Amino acid sequence: MMVRSAHSRADSWQEDETLDFLREMNEMTLSITIDTLMRTELSQDARDQVLRATPAVLQGLLTEVMYPTWMPKWVPLPGHRTFHRGSRELRDVFQHVIASYRATDGGEGDDIFSLMCRANDEETNYRMDDEQVKDEAVSFPLASTETTASALAWACYRLAKDPVLQQRVRDEAFAVLGDRDVEMADFNQLTFTDQVISEALRLYAPAWVVMRRAIVDTHLGPYHVPKGTEIIFAPTAMHRDPDLYKDPLNFNPDRWHNVRPSALKEAYLPFGAGRRKCIGDGFARFEMTTAITTFVRKLHLELAEDANVETKLFANLQPRGLKMRVRALVPA
Repeated sequence: MMVRSAHSRADSWQEDETLDFLREMNEMTLSITIDTLMRTELSQDARDQVLRATPAVLQGLLTEVMYPTWMPKWVPLPGHRTFHRGSRELRDVFQHVIASYRATDGGEGDDIFSLMCRANDEETNYRMDDEQVKDEAVSFPLASTETTASALAWACYRLAKDPVLQQRVRDEAFAVLGDRDVEMADFNQLTFTDQVISEALRLYAPAWVVMRRAIVDTHLGPYHVPKGTEIIFAPTAMHRDPDLYKDPLNFNPDRWHNVRPSALKEAYLPFGAGRRKCIGDGFARFEMTTAITTFVRKLHLELAEDANVETKLFANLQPRGLKMRVRALVPA
């Protein structure tokens, strides 16, 4: 499904067409999420509704947790309205999907929606009701669409800015894959591509702000943190700390040569850490690898002349104004 979506997206682009690349990546990652989540094809209107609602819910979530705890949730502040409107739109889409699955006794496929609809506790014979299935389903596009799309857009932006880096990725892709599609077994051989992804996630970690609550009295360096304290920190700021990374603002994939990000532990947190670490990190990295190796073997990525890329601190770190053009590769 990842390969199919990447090919479909690349094949839809016209020579020298100016692309809103962030939107293109959002639509592609949404397709992958939907294909993973359900066997049912969503209408274009439903897909547009999910694309429209997802950023609204993410931004609303961020705003809600930033509000003082004493602020009643019924106060019609912009963040509250944005969150609840987007949430209703997402839940409406999945309510229709659930109804179609229930009509076939939960479905017979091995997609996640079928598994949730059929899930049954052997001891209690308890099954998830529609509200529970919707709650779980809504979390998938929120967690796996915009974050991966933003990281992928940033990686492609840096490749478009540096033709030498782009050619190194292309050469590796052809050397490892030839003309065949990437498979999971290829992951460890696409080392430079993985370095590019690691560097994009370092410099442009989509989850630019993370929140945690102290469950016991503790200390952070010289600071006492009482139990119950809400802590906010920015992995992106840490990833740009010169005490941790040499020349931190320079996009340098070679800094990851023979260095695994996991070896840096708490100094590299694009997916968080500990028990709350994102469980989809491997899925996201392979999704990015699939897209990049597919794109560079078909196309040259170039910035449009009027591209004016700015960092937007939305619910995730986004490259706003990322306009790209593509040229088909000339066969050797």
